[in-house]
Amino acid sequence: MTQSKKTDLVTSQKLLSFKKQDRLPFEKIVQNLPGAIKSCLFDQELSISYLSKNFLSLCGYSEDELKQLFDNKFLRLIHPDDYFLVMNQLESHVNDLNEFSVEYRVVCKDKSVIWLLDCCKIVSEADNLRYIYAVAIDITERKESEIEQNLCYQKYKVISEQLNGVIFEYSFLENKISFSTKFSEVFGFEPCCTNFPEYITQREKIEAKDLHIFANLCESIISGEEYSEAEFRALNAQNKYIWCLVQVTTILDENGIPLRAIGRITDIDKKKREVLNLKTLSRRDSLTGIYNKMTAQAIIEKHLEASECESRHAMFIIDIDNFKMVNDSLGHMFGDAVLISISSRIREVFGKDDVIGRVGGDEFVIFSKNIESEEQVCCKAKKICDIFNSTFVEEHIGYEISGSIGISFYPQDGRSYFDLFKRADVALYHAKKSGKNCYVIYENNSAYKKCLETTDSNLEFLSNGVRIAQDASFNDKLFKYTFDLLYERTKIEEIIMFLLKASGEYYGVSRAYVYEQFSKEGDTSKTYEWCHEDINPVTQSLEKVSCQKLKEYFECYNSDGVLYCNDVTTLPEKIASILAKNNVKAILNCKIQHIGESVAFIGFDDCNSNRLWTKNEIETLTFISKIVKIFLLDNKNLILED
Repeated sequence: MTQSKKTDLVTSQKLLSFKKQDRLPFEKIVQNLPGAIKSCLFDQELSISYLSKNFLSLCGYSEDELKQLFDNKFLRLIHPDDYFLVMNQLESHVNDLNEFSVEYRVVCKDKSVIWLLDCCKIVSEADNLRYIYAVAIDITERKESEIEQNLCYQKYKVISEQLNGVIFEYSFLENKISFSTKFSEVFGFEPCCTNFPEYITQREKIEAKDLHIFANLCESIISGEEYSEAEFRALNAQNKYIWCLVQVTTILDENGIPLRAIGRITDIDKKKREVLNLKTLSRRDSLTGIYNKMTAQAIIEKHLEASECESRHAMFIIDIDNFKMVNDSLGHMFGDAVLISISSRIREVFGKDDVIGRVGGDEFVIFSKNIESEEQVCCKAKKICDIFNSTFVEEHIGYEISGSIGISFYPQDGRSYFDLFKRADVALYHAKKSGKNCYVIYENNSAYKKCLETTDSNLEFLSNGVRIAQDASFNDKLFKYTFDLLYERTKIEEIIMFLLKASGEYYGVSRAYVYEQFSKEGDTSKTYEWCHEDINPVTQSLEKVSCQKLKEYFECYNSDGVLYCNDVTTLPEKIASILAKNNVKAILNCKIQHIGESVAFIGFDDCNSNRLWTKNEIETLTFISKIVKIFLLDNKNLILED
């Protein structure tokens, strides 16, 4: 208790010891003291023995009104909710020789409520009665501020618990961080409030590969950046590293000095892995799993740009001999098996840093980095020939698999991807002319130059000089053009229509479309549609499809989320009748799902015949659905990463 309040208590005791007529000088002194003075008998209702004029001013009553209305019982002035609180605290200090304080509310004459802080002392007087002497201070403003702050805190806590993520707050002054209760629910431990970055990193809570990202984020926050964000993997309650997005806003004072940082940690693991998986699929050949043409070229070009003049690399172009005959004689399924087997075994010949890609239907490119000698390259080429000669030899297929190889070297045969590819392709052409099933190394002589002129006429070139084999996979081309459109910042709606039109024309279907479900309760609309020139669009007639009908329709899909039907009359009657009204005879659909819910579907219609859908058509539709899903679900922004 402060010296001033102790003085007030002594003054109040002395005042009451005077006879009434002798109190006037002391009362004048009391009126100038901070706070108000009161004295009560320590009985059941705290009978008033004295209240200073300051106290009467606080509550708005006169002495006569207190006597008439409350019978001079101070307890009756106290707010009903605080009766027991005050009496219990007084009882707990009855034998205490020291001063103590009590906070409570008083109901004033005008029905308003004020908060008082009583600095009290219980004294036994000569009449053997106990008295409570107190200095009362009006603390209404402070209490209301505290209540408002507590209310704000409770609102903040409720909002933070309802948000999708963990909310945190960092105090620069105290160097402390606090988290919402969801933190322990998500990550499985109670966080340390001080030195949080060191605490987390020392306990391997952040994926080792992402530690630099976490460190950069912490540095950005501490330096007072107004907004920072980062994505990294953190260990969750199930002991699994999940992708998290951390977004932080820093609050600065009027001088630009950081005071607090408030942020949110969001679990983006499922979304991130879907994007990364799509990225992987976009970089890989769907059949063999090796790089597709576009990705292989990009990686090789990047390495060539960083190569020094004294470096030596080799490029192999590999072509399966008479592969069309393999497909025609033994079937496409067998041809696919050959491609898968050969690409898998080729990977065993080369190192993990070498680049292997499929650049055409039966054509592969290999870029071998930092070779030691030409003999080493020849050794690898012989191993590749052996792979061809030993593929399916025990299957009694009556056909021998072989391959031809053309090889060029960096830097003598070229310093760019295009130059190396051209010369390796010339060598490949020479290998084919030499009887196939062999490898040839490019040599800069007139005969080869003549071959170069001959082979150029059989190639299709884009404006940027990148070679595209005429039998390159349709999906690869589709992805490349989609990427080009994104690079040109084409509108998302135009990209989706391009995908529908390109696939519709390529496969000769009547319609290609996307239905998008806008809510679980609402209807579904055909949001994008391409039609063949002699086919009528059905957007308006099918604009509102009820969720119940859609649910029945989804029940026709297989476990992979695909519906392929060459005769719609075999579908349930209600669905078949809707399709028949629009002259649909065969249908191919693929679901687009998000968090286990079907949110859209993409499809082809054939209005001319009961069409048997091929494997390539199903794969293409599935491939397009994955691209469209990113556009529809992620604010129509396709995320591509290195």
